[in-house]
Amino acid sequence: MAMALSPGQTITGLYDYSTTAGAKMYIKSTKVIDLMHYNGSPQGLATFLSRLSRRSCKAGWNNIATVNGHNIYREYGCFTIAEARTEAQTCYLTDAVGQLFTNRATQESAQLMECLMALCDNKCINKVHTSIESHLINDHEDRVLFLHILVSRIVVDNRSTVAHYRRQLSNLDDHMVNHQSDITAFNDYLQEIITNLEARAKSMPGSSSPLVLMTHRRRL
Repeated sequence: MAMALSPGQTITGLYDYSTTAGAKMYIKSTKVIDLMHYNGSPQGLATFLSRLSRRSCKAGWNNIATVNGHNIYREYGCFTIAEARTEAQTCYLTDAVGQLFTNRATQESAQLMECLMALCDNKCINKVHTSIESHLINDHEDRVLFLHILVSRIVVDNRSTVAHYRRQLSNLDDHMVNHQSDITAFNDYLQEIITNLEARAKSMPGSSSPLVLMTHRRRL
């Protein structure tokens, strides 16, 4: 019998928050990840998403980790806000009087929303609240919509963005000079480019071929 890597992965079906075990699991899943709040900066996006991905795995948020088969933390450039909204609408179902049908996905979504609220500072959260896109489904906050709208506000996701990153890769020697031969700073800069390209690889054919990424990884 395969053993789970964390307690959150052992729970199947609905969480029962009326029990001690259920209440403890909610607290563990929604507690602050880092005392330093994320401010919505492009430079901190990769770390922010990595920490959320790790929490998602430990908490067992398997029902909300993908949209159209794409991981929401690593492949955010491979699906649109409209696609995320369509998938969310299948989870937030209500009865004739508008009462939400609770399911595992909506419970996981609520946990992730609490985690996001604890991790992001006010400036970061306002990026979503001031967006023309709504993250509400039937008056309930949806986790993927909130996260995807936030990422879209941080990173302008279009072909010119990918072209920009490709140009940066083609001018690495100049950037090494700009970093005054500081290998650590240069490696951080390069890894950020690679992460941004890989997040869009499946939706932008040819934008970040494995050969290009492998070649530049040798500099790390």
